Amino acid sequence: MIEQLLVLGVVMLLGFFSLAFFERTRIPDVLLLLLIGVLLGPVFRIVDPAYFVSLAPLVGTLALIIVLFDAGLGLNLFRVFGELSRTTAFTVAVFILSCGFAAALLHFAFGWRLLYALLMGAIIGGSSSNIVVPIISRLGASEDTKTILSLESVLTDALCIVAAVALVKVATLGSFDASVALHDVASAFSIAAVAGFAFGMFWIGILRRFYGKPFGYVVTLAILFIMYSFVEVLKGSGAVAVLVFSIVLGNSQEIARMFKLEGDYSLDKSIKVVETEISFFVRTFFFVFLGLVFNLGALAVQPLLLAGALTLALIVARFVGVRLLVMFSPSLRSSAVLLTTMMPRGLAAAVLAFLPAESGVQIPLLVETVFLVILFTNVVATIGAFASEKGGRASPAPPSPKGRPRIVPSRGKGG
Repeated sequence: MIEQLLVLGVVMLLGFFSLAFFERTRIPDVLLLLLIGVLLGPVFRIVDPAYFVSLAPLVGTLALIIVLFDAGLGLNLFRVFGELSRTTAFTVAVFILSCGFAAALLHFAFGWRLLYALLMGAIIGGSSSNIVVPIISRLGASEDTKTILSLESVLTDALCIVAAVALVKVATLGSFDASVALHDVASAFSIAAVAGFAFGMFWIGILRRFYGKPFGYVVTLAILFIMYSFVEVLKGSGAVAVLVFSIVLGNSQEIARMFKLEGDYSLDKSIKVVETEISFFVRTFFFVFLGLVFNLGALAVQPLLLAGALTLALIVARFVGVRLLVMFSPSLRSSAVLLTTMMPRGLAAAVLAFLPAESGVQIPLLVETVFLVILFTNVVATIGAFASEKGGRASPAPPSPKGRPRIVPSRGKGG
C-alpha cells in the first residue's frame, strides 16, 4: 500500500511537471506520461502491471464518465451549430473519413471483421481537445484556423464516444439481424437521452441551492454515478446519458431561457474549477495507467506496422477533409499543413480502448495498437506544429466581420 501511494504521489508530480514542459515546448505531455507508465511497469517492474490490469474495468468507467462530463460542460451547442456550421461540417466529415479509411484498411488489408474494424475506426477517429487547444493557443495561426481546430477537437471527443458505444452495443447483441440490432441500439440511446435530459433538467434546479456553497461538484458526481448505473440497468447507454446530462448543465442558462424559466440557472464557477482539477488528475493517472498495462510484445513488426498504417490512413483522411474545406474557404489554404497534421489522439481514445473488453468483446492487441496510434499521432502533431511555425505558413487572421465574433473555446480537456 505504501509503495502504491508513493508511486501515485510521484506520478501526480511528474504529471504537473510534464504539463509545464508541454506549455514551454509544445511537445505533448502525453508522450512523457505514457513513457513514465511504461518505465514504471513493463520495463523496470517498479509497479506490478498485473495489479493494474485487474482495475481496468473500474478505472476505465470512471475515466469515461469524467471525460464525458468534461466534454459536455465545455460544449456550447448553440454557438457550434448556430454560428459555426462550417466547422461542424468539417468536423463530421473528417470524423467519418477517418473512421471509414481506418476501417477499410483493417478490413481489406489486415483481415479484421468489419464490425471490429469500424469500432477501431471510431475509437481513433477524433483528435484530443486537451492536447490540441494548448498547442494551437501558442501558435501564430489565424483565428479561423484556431477556431476550427479547437471546436473540432471538442466535438470529436463526443463523436468518438457515441460511435464507439453504439458499435460495442451492436457487437454485444449477438444478433445478425440488422433491423433488430439497429432497433436495440436506438432503444438504448433513446433511454439514455431521455434519462440524461430529465436528470439534467432536474439537477440544474437543485444546483441553484448549492450556488456559492461547497460540495456542489461532489454531489453532482454522485448523481452522475447513480444515473449511469440506473441507465445501464434499464439496458440503456450510461455513457450517452452522462454526455446529455453534462451538455444540459453546460448550457443550463440558455436551456432555462428556452423553457422560459425565470431566475439565474448558470452553473456555479466553482464546479468548473473543481472539475478542471479532477480532470487533470484523471487524465494524468490514466495515461500513466495505459503505459503500465502496455504489452511490450506489441513492439513487434506486425503491431507497429498496423499502428503505422492506421496513422497514415488518418493523415490521408485529414488531407482529404482539409482539401474539401479549402475549396469552400480559400483563406485557409495557408494553414493547410497545420490543419492536416494537428491530429493528436488522447484520453478519449485511451479510455475507449478498454471499452470492448469491459463489455465482453475481445479484440487481440486492441489496447496496444491504440497506445501506438496515440504515440504516433502526437509525434505527427508536434512535427506539424513546429513545421507550421518555422515555415511561417499560418498567416495573420483577418479582422472579423462586424457582428460575427470569432469563438475559440477556452477549455477542452476531455479527449
